Amino acid sequence: MLFTNTLTVPANTPATSPASLDMTLAPGVVRRAWIEWKTGCAWRVHIRVMRELTQVLPVTPDESLNFDGYVFDCALNYEMVETPYELQIYGWSPGSIYAHTIRVMMEVEIGDNVDWDALLESMFVGGAAYEGGE
Repeated sequence: MLFTNTLTVPANTPATSPASLDMTLAPGVVRRAWIEWKTGCAWRVHIRVMRELTQVLPVTPDESLNFDGYVFDCALNYEMVETPYELQIYGWSPGSIYAHTIRVMMEVEIGDNVDWDALLESMFVGGAAYEGGE
């Protein structure tokens, strides 16, 4: 299942106060991630993907990803087996004079024990957060 979202990073956002996005996924294994920087970011827009206190991307602690006109494509094997099924996307852009929108996509291999009705309701109907399988 492919999940996609965007994060707009305002101009001159400092690393100490980054823009953020909670990206809701589904229980399973994150198999692939794509992060897209449009041309014009000039390597100033930094992105970090976290799960609570654990850094997921890049895997090097305290580092960030920053590109210009590039789609970062990364194979992963990151298990999402406990709630909340979310990743936090953080972005900052010191020295930039424009806001930039970054697209983030995650491919999740859904687990076998999923209550599909509850999962879809939590994602699309605005119901309570999905709490697990059958």
